[in-house]
This record gives sequence, C-alpha cells and structure tokens, in this order.
Amino acid sequence: MVERKAKDSLGRRSRMKPQSTGKRIRLTERDLLWMQKIHEHGPLSTREILAFSEEGGQNKGRAQNRLTDLFNEENNTHGKPYLTRPEQQFMHIDARYNQIIYGLSKAGEKALKEAGLWSDWVHKAGGPFWHQRMVAQITAEIEIDCRRSTDRNYIQGWKVLERAQTRLRCPVTFKDPTTGKTLTKTLIPDQIYGIEYLTEDGPRYKFWVLEAERGTHPKTSKQDRKSVERMEAMYDVGLSKIKAELKLKAPLVLSQAHRQDMHTKH
Repeated sequence: MVERKAKDSLGRRSRMKPQSTGKRIRLTERDLLWMQKIHEHGPLSTREILAFSEEGGQNKGRAQNRLTDLFNEENNTHGKPYLTRPEQQFMHIDARYNQIIYGLSKAGEKALKEAGLWSDWVHKAGGPFWHQRMVAQITAEIEIDCRRSTDRNYIQGWKVLERAQTRLRCPVTFKDPTTGKTLTKTLIPDQIYGIEYLTEDGPRYKFWVLEAERGTHPKTSKQDRKSVERMEAMYDVGLSKIKAELKLKAPLVLSQAHRQDMHTKH
C-alpha cells in the first residue's frame, strides 16, 4: 500500500491525500465541465482536463491550482473535495514527474447530478485502473481533437445508449478459434463513441466500439479467458448485433487500440 502523509519532507501538501486549508470553493461552469468530462471518459490527466477548457484562453498555472483546490478543499456546499487522485498512479518510481491523474469523488458526482450534467447511461470501462485510464485517454483525446476542428463533432457514447435505451453488452455465440468449440459469451466493448462530420452535403455520422489492449491478453489461449483471437471472433458475430440493438443506421466499426497506438486519428 502507498503510505499517505499530509505533508512531504519539505512541508508541502501531499499529492496523495487531500488537506484542506479552509478555502471556500464555489463551483464554476469550468469546474463542472472538467468534472463532467471525467464522468464521461474516466480518469483524466491534468493536460487532458485543461484541454477541454482551452477555448478562449486560460492561465495554465491558475487552472492547475484550481484542480489542486478541487482535490484538497472541503469548504464547499457538499462538505468534501470534488476530485480524487487515484492512488495507483503514485506506485510508479517516477510518479512525481508524471502528469497527475484525477477521478471524480462522491461529492463531485452529487454536484453533477444537481447541475443536470450526470447520465446513468455512461458506460464505464471494466478491468484494472490502468486499463480504464487507457480507455479514458483514447476517447478524451479523440473528443479534444474534434473540439479543435471545425468540421467534426464528438458524440458521447452515453447519448447513443440513452437513445436506444440499452446497455453496451451483447450475448454472442461463436466458434472459439483455438479449441473449435462453440461458445456463448457476453461481448462488452470498452467504450462506444461517434463522430459527426460536417460536409458540404450535410452531416455524416460514423460510430466506433473500442477495444483497448495493454498487451496483457495472449494472442491465443486454450484457457477460458480473453484472448485477441477470441475477441476478434466474438466481434465477427457480435458487431452487427450491437449495431441493431443500438438502432444505428450509420456505420459501426471496431476500433482496436494498442498501448503504442494512444493517439488514434479519425
């Protein structure tokens, strides 16, 4: 376990444990935007969070200090800090030199619900923290890229699920490529998202289901576990079923992202 201290050896506040100074925090539209993006994507780095509010310009240092306040200060309407710093990020030897990653606290969730910015349809990536972080980084960077463009709009996956009134999970029957056995499993993509392309002939749409691979799954496996080949076999059968359940008329394709492919372009 990571040892949590209120202050480090130089008397500075710990990066791991909140320590309030009593400063009063009143949430702004920018604060709520940051929290909403963490809710929609998953754990995000400082750089990614600030990128969502870069339009119109902002003082980077003050914005970073504001994130620090949202993590530390509890003198607010909800009595607790709004952001967390997942402890897994501090287990690396070079953690102090990395971008801080933020999550959403219970107080943050409550604030979003009160502001009407929460959706129960948001799909959360499963697996260990670093897998969730990879999925969040991929989708956040795609949305940020779209926000910086003039001809593309990012479509949050939860809006697709809410419209179809269904969850992102689909039972599929397929032939295991390793054993040859016919299996029935539940296919659960890591995430879904879409892009609206603004063309001279009007808007065009395309959607993706995302599978993020950190190199932890074998290419093949005789055990009853996830493998790359088994996953591909499941999608060969399941992609059309997912599209039908989501009631999509636009193309739906599989996006496979590997650890070295963190900056996928669309």
